[in-house]
Amino acid sequence: MAENNEPTPEQIVEKKEKARTVALANLKGSISDLATAYLVKKGLPYGKEGNRAVYDFIYKSAKATEEGQEFINNLFEASREDEDDPYSGNISDNRVIKTAAAILQSSIKSVKVEDLYELMGSEIEVKEEYKGKYLEDVAKSGDEGKKFVGTLTAGFQTYLVQSRVEKAVGESKKATVKNLEELVKEPEKKSE
Repeated sequence: MAENNEPTPEQIVEKKEKARTVALANLKGSISDLATAYLVKKGLPYGKEGNRAVYDFIYKSAKATEEGQEFINNLFEASREDEDDPYSGNISDNRVIKTAAAILQSSIKSVKVEDLYELMGSEIEVKEEYKGKYLEDVAKSGDEGKKFVGTLTAGFQTYLVQSRVEKAVGESKKATVKNLEELVKEPEKKSE
């Protein structure tokens, strides 16, 4: 009797839920901040100042987190040209943000429709036809499903970028004020 190697429905659901857990962590964490830098650089209309603010207050902060450091270290390990030479790895800032953006895309497909709405702070009740459905499954359901997922993905990315740029520009404004205050601030007197 031949053994059936097809996964059971329970195994499929378990695998999807594991992927969803990882994807949600990516969408909530430093990976999404690193990906935001790529999306801003790629051409969203925030100009030089917006791009600089994202670099200074989102990208650099994300790189400094434990999750960001682990991500970058993994990229270095994967980039090694010679297994025997631990110094043969080479990555650029551009590769970091481009890879993070690819992970973001993959992560979006691995979550449920309502997950993206929750990540955007929406409390909307999702239509029954989409409730509990993974985006990758909706996309496979036909042209209308592909269009829906494309629109939702683009909208989520826009939301992500707008919220991160807003945060970065706010931090940049605070830093500007602090720097300008230094021009007129009385020096602190040393007590004798």
